[in-house]
Amino acid sequence: MAWTFKVLSVRPDLQESILQEVQGVLGSDKGIGTHHLARLEVTERVIKETLRLFPSVPMPARTASEELVLAGKTIPKHSTIFINVPRAHRDPRYWQDPLRFDPDRFLPERAAGRHPYAYLPFSSGPRRCIGAQYAMALIKTVVASVVLAFCVDPAGDGHDSPAHFPVSFAISSWMTGGTRVVFRPRCAAKNGDQHG
Repeated sequence: MAWTFKVLSVRPDLQESILQEVQGVLGSDKGIGTHHLARLEVTERVIKETLRLFPSVPMPARTASEELVLAGKTIPKHSTIFINVPRAHRDPRYWQDPLRFDPDRFLPERAAGRHPYAYLPFSSGPRRCIGAQYAMALIKTVVASVVLAFCVDPAGDGHDSPAHFPVSFAISSWMTGGTRVVFRPRCAAKNGDQHG
């Protein structure tokens, strides 16, 4: 979620697209319910692209249950294998201009035929995160709710392009120095108040 808000703070065009989508999906409804989530397609694509560039768990580990040959190298049984998710997510064979933030990569027609292991924000196969659907629903709900109520502005920290955000990680990823944004109430934005 923090990465998504950081991206939105420097991409007001995406923030406006999400706002328009949420307002259109909600209509006269007062809050976001589970029945709205499937229709938040722009919001989902922005979140997926954020997870592509900034996967929450960038280096999951697996243990080889038997000896195997991988890329011409013999991996002994019981070896720990780290999966380099950021490398897969930035592989130019599957992602054109991989450092560019482009949520439309996840339009159905552009995603069709992409290698199933080119995108692993929640891992894949039998060890895929069992909370993946819940996580996406939660992120969509929070992002949509926040964008509906607040403008997400840059914090003036000099980080103005997702391609150059400084990344650190241990088990999970985070922005080096902390993720800073400014939340400004949307009613203040409508009235032209920049300090709301």
